Amino acid sequence: MRSFFCVAGILLLASGVVSGTTSSTKKGVRVGVAEEVFFAGFDKVDGARAWELSAASATSEKATLTSADDVDVWHLRGVELRSYTRGSLFAILHTDECRYDKSLDTVSSPVELSLRSDVFTATGRDWSWTRHAAGERLHVRQNVAVALTGTARRGAVHIFSQSLQTDIQRDGAAVLTFSGKVHVVMEPAPRRDAGRSGTDTILDSDALVVHLRTRAAVAADEPGGALAIVATAPAASSGPGAHADALEEINATGNVRLQGEGRHMSGDRIRYQHKPGVYTLSGKVLVTDPAQGINVTGDEIIYHDREGAGKRIEVRHHSGSPPVTLVLPSFILRQNSASGWDGQRTARITADLLSIELHDTLNRIEMRGNVHARDERFTLNSERLLVETPHTLTTTLFGDVDKSKASVNQVIAEGSVVADYDGRILRCVKAHIEPGPQRITLSGTPTVQAAQDVHLGGYRIVLHMDDRRQQRTVHVESTPAGHEPRQRVHVTLPPLKSLAAPRTAAAAPKRTSIQSDHLTMTEKTGHMAELDFTGEVTLAAFQLTAQCDRLGILADIQPLPAGAAKEAPAVSISRIHNVTAIGHVRLDTPAYAAQGGKAVIHPRVALREQTPRDDNGLDGNEPQYLALTPHDSTPGQRPRLTLHPKTGMMPAPISPLAPPSPPADAPLPAATPVTIDCDHMEIVGGAARSRFYLNGNIELNGTQLNGHCNKVVGLIERADPAVPSPNPSALPSSEYEIVRITGHDKVQLTLRGSKVTAQTFEILPRQRKIHLAGNPLVETQDGVRANPGKRITYDWATQGWQMEGATADDGTPLTRPTIRIPLRGEWNFPATPAAPPKPR
Repeated sequence: MRSFFCVAGILLLASGVVSGTTSSTKKGVRVGVAEEVFFAGFDKVDGARAWELSAASATSEKATLTSADDVDVWHLRGVELRSYTRGSLFAILHTDECRYDKSLDTVSSPVELSLRSDVFTATGRDWSWTRHAAGERLHVRQNVAVALTGTARRGAVHIFSQSLQTDIQRDGAAVLTFSGKVHVVMEPAPRRDAGRSGTDTILDSDALVVHLRTRAAVAADEPGGALAIVATAPAASSGPGAHADALEEINATGNVRLQGEGRHMSGDRIRYQHKPGVYTLSGKVLVTDPAQGINVTGDEIIYHDREGAGKRIEVRHHSGSPPVTLVLPSFILRQNSASGWDGQRTARITADLLSIELHDTLNRIEMRGNVHARDERFTLNSERLLVETPHTLTTTLFGDVDKSKASVNQVIAEGSVVADYDGRILRCVKAHIEPGPQRITLSGTPTVQAAQDVHLGGYRIVLHMDDRRQQRTVHVESTPAGHEPRQRVHVTLPPLKSLAAPRTAAAAPKRTSIQSDHLTMTEKTGHMAELDFTGEVTLAAFQLTAQCDRLGILADIQPLPAGAAKEAPAVSISRIHNVTAIGHVRLDTPAYAAQGGKAVIHPRVALREQTPRDDNGLDGNEPQYLALTPHDSTPGQRPRLTLHPKTGMMPAPISPLAPPSPPADAPLPAATPVTIDCDHMEIVGGAARSRFYLNGNIELNGTQLNGHCNKVVGLIERADPAVPSPNPSALPSSEYEIVRITGHDKVQLTLRGSKVTAQTFEILPRQRKIHLAGNPLVETQDGVRANPGKRITYDWATQGWQMEGATADDGTPLTRPTIRIPLRGEWNFPATPAAPPKPR
């Protein structure tokens, strides 16, 4: 080690005076105190100056000496030590007093140390400075304070610890080793317009190692071999950055904690790479942001501390260890909402990888791989999750963080998204959650299982929670115009218990399917659900189809009973109250078709609750009630009922005045539709029969049968399949037949060209008869007029008319049928031939 120094071996007495008493003996010279002393050493390898030691005064430990070269240990005061790297000044050390041991190449002192260099400054007590073959070593044992100044990417780095050991190599590398509760303060990089930007970064640990590298040039020799010393100014005069980016790496171990811009990171160890600006924390790492209420746990944190938007935090987990966990404020419940949230409720998210982009006003958190999120009343699974949080630090009057202000701007889940939102199962490719307005937008073939038997689907679905009204709104949209392929809103509901209910309980009715261009479903919390469909609505239930411009459904919502499947929604639509169709409404069943401007269906309302009429032919417990009326959205469209009877209503036209008797086995004509238009229509249906009531300006149209009246009541029922149809040519799709149609009030009928007026009519297809009563009057197309006085019966099996007059209670005729037959042409009797004359 001594060969490295090549000590000058001289003691320079600048004043030429030795203080104190001196005496000369054969054994040597007694030395007192020397003033303004100077020592120097040179590098044997390149000949450059290695160090300079000057002091205001010096005292030798030996009482006597032959020459100054015999002194191994000096006690110096007012000391300045200059260290050179490759001939360039690297550091200047100042101390009030020290001990210089020439044999050990060591300078040491228990008093305060002050060191300055181009890349760092240091202070402390109880220190030693040693030169060795590869460089030099500084060891400070108390009150260490170091400032790294040669960092171009940020301001000064201040390090405080109990102990410091530095190793400075000949090639310019320097290693600073700190121990004993190390505290580091990293100032932010200065802005171009002067001043600092951002906040300090704080690092605490049990031990710290700093790697530095200088770029000092080797000085050249003077001619003749003398050394040309290049005087390099210290950092105090040259300013920070004279050796830009001298800091290479910082390694901290033991209870590591990193704090900056309101965030805290902790782990077992940390590595900071200065050039890329990357912190790597490992070993049970934790990231917390008190201002936003965010906590992240994992196995490794990578923090990219770049300027501007380049700051980024990545958290990973190792194979076999628990996944990365993120805890943040609830992104479903709105802060300070009517539900009473005080800001303390949180969401917990786990994934394989997490990264956070740090911006001036917000943070973007990305989680990938097996993402699972659990929030208040909400769970979610996806392949990727993006969380945006505001980057603000809000404190209370007493300096504590106000957690009630912690919030989340938005959450985006992507890739095979499956969520449970208050018992609603959501599925889609992308889900956009906005906590502020409490809105969730689903896209990418989204579906919502809103209740046990309710499924919604379309191009896009938007769910909105209104805490004030305690209701949830679901908007389902179809594909916008001009986009292909066309994806319409499709909804599946429980069965409607339609008119054509099954014969047996074993044959369960099918679910109801609805398609439209848009759906708005409003759920009153714990009460009712309202579904509003618009735009070319089609409905398909069990043997019931409907088309309209707008469809509304009102239903009950009830919780599922205990023991229900866990994967099923927590609510159920237990009862559909009514279905309202508006605008160009058309309903089709096997029994009839109905159309109008507005239709209202009550699937499970008994007949007697809506139409308390006598002799209606029903049992009073039918499951469906239907009413059709006009509506302003379709002006001019009146309700119309179309019947498809199993047996023909009218035979082929034959003159009623000459009714031939057809053979008994002759087939009846094919059944043809019968349409009835009116102002208001009500239909009550059951499993076996349906009753319809029509009012106002009724028009009846059928084959050879047309008419007008103000009221019509009809009964249709399912034909008994065991009884063969009397009409082989009946419509094959019809399972029902007309039992009775009764008309009242100002009846006018046109029957096979004959005009009939009466107060009532009754059509009985099974008896193949039509009864007309109430002062009936018939006028045929041939001009025949009949007025029976009581009733006229038309039998279309025999093609004949039967007339009855009115009688008293005792059977005495009151009126007699009268018929007036007009005579046409010349009615001339032939002339009687004269009798031949008698012979005379």
